[in-house]
Amino acid sequence: KLSDDQIINIEETGKTTDNIEVKATTSGIITSRMVNTGEFINQGSVLFQVADLSHVWVVFDAYENDLSYIKKGDKVTFLIQAIPGRDFTATVSFVDPVIDRVTRVAKVRAEMANTDGLLKPEMFATGIIKTGISVNSSSVVVPRSAVLWTGRRSIVYVKQPGAENPVFQLRE
Repeated sequence: KLSDDQIINIEETGKTTDNIEVKATTSGIITSRMVNTGEFINQGSVLFQVADLSHVWVVFDAYENDLSYIKKGDKVTFLIQAIPGRDFTATVSFVDPVIDRVTRVAKVRAEMANTDGLLKPEMFATGIIKTGISVNSSSVVVPRSAVLWTGRRSIVYVKQPGAENPVFQLRE
């Protein structure tokens, strides 16, 4: 993809040069160089990968038992390990319909503007999605994994507040 000026210069002079200025067809930051000096390249070869980092994806792992609470359009508040003390917010744009059979998680993708350029590819993030579980005031909500099924009844152990040592009470 030589520019029109470069093509006209070659046509007028009839000479090619060893060095050619290559201009990207998109704006962004070079994230990967695919060629080295002196390498032979063919037409259509990819020389560089260019990424526009002004808008980024943040990809989270979500456990399968949490997927029923995560929906497209939910807000995710997350922290980046490399940027302590600052909260970020993004919007869920995709929930992977396939669960990884080894890790038992699905990928949740959130998108956000990165105008200040703080977020970089491959940074580690920890996120929280606050969902509105519709329950009435007399309902008790516990994780399914907390319930012990004894056969005739279902029980949970509840930690008692204010105890010097951890004390748990059995509740049916």
